[in-house]
Amino acid sequence: MTEKICGHGKPAEQQDLESLDPGGDLILSIEGQTTRRFLVSSKVLTLASPVFANLLGPNFREGRQVTESHCPTICLHDDDPVCMKTVLEILHYQGDGEDQMNAERLAFIAVHCDKYICTTAL
Repeated sequence: MTEKICGHGKPAEQQDLESLDPGGDLILSIEGQTTRRFLVSSKVLTLASPVFANLLGPNFREGRQVTESHCPTICLHDDDPVCMKTVLEILHYQGDGEDQMNAERLAFIAVHCDKYICTTAL
């Protein structure tokens, strides 16, 4: 699914879009039990994660969408939106500076970091 516009869409589309990079060029739609959408930088993701570097490279449709479309949407299934938000916030130097995190949430974040091979960046 590709979105041709970014930040200039309908008000309902903008309301559920969480901006982690105001100059972002990619929308990640994290589809777990709930769906959350994040405006992110494809460059940050490709530098932090070889999985994203591969996915957003020229050999995959998603990578071609980034170069051919203005701010496409890429759907990530089977991820926890809350955990992915934390991972994406850390990678983009964003977040609320949360000092406390329970062990279960930390374990889920570690699973997501392992999945996307971004433990070094975190």
